[in-house]
Amino acid sequence: MAGNQTRFFLDSDKRIHNEWRVADKALARQLRQVLRRRVGDTATIFDGTGVDFQCKIAELGAENLVFKIEKETAIAAPPVQIHLFWAPPKLPAKSELVCAKATEIGAWSLTPLQTQFSEKSHWRAERLQKIIVEAAEQCGRATLPKLHEFLELETALQNAPGQKIFCHGGANAEPLSQILTSQNLPAEISVFVGPEGGWSATELELAQASGCRLAQLTPHILRAESAAIAVCAFCMILACQKS
Repeated sequence: MAGNQTRFFLDSDKRIHNEWRVADKALARQLRQVLRRRVGDTATIFDGTGVDFQCKIAELGAENLVFKIEKETAIAAPPVQIHLFWAPPKLPAKSELVCAKATEIGAWSLTPLQTQFSEKSHWRAERLQKIIVEAAEQCGRATLPKLHEFLELETALQNAPGQKIFCHGGANAEPLSQILTSQNLPAEISVFVGPEGGWSATELELAQASGCRLAQLTPHILRAESAAIAVCAFCMILACQKS
């Protein structure tokens, strides 16, 4: 949670009939001391199922909380499922930025890649999951993107669903806009973003052999985290325009 918002995520297993009952000292403190909420005030809860639950705070103790559901509102799903496969940069803050912004944009899943020029020693899955939840709380999204474990690039290429886009700034890459506007937009798009050191020649060959389209995002060289956010945003904007 952040600022003065009253929207937050709770696991569905905390729900009993028309109530959420939780024991959470941090959340109780946030509600009482930061957001200045009291019994009888309203709050919005989502559990990742695509629904917002408008609730009344029925109990607000030092730890125990009860929220009574008053209304359910289905939140429209994104018009395209974007699966982001990216080689996380060395600095943890950059992966945090990617996870937050991809969540806000509406990415369906996030998968870190093990590539020839990447490493995973700085990966903090628990921290990133927390950032994903906070981003969804703030942006009004009612689902959470799935954060997967590391995959080898070859395995990811074999199992990626939908149209496969391989971000690459080489001369043999097509403009991303040309690739996506020359056809009906697929229901799922898997986008691959390389490490700070770029893709190896072998990895480019693997991508082409697996049916990927090599895509150029801009005329300029983007940082890895910028490319991951930009490709997700472009795909989602185009999908929203066509839906």
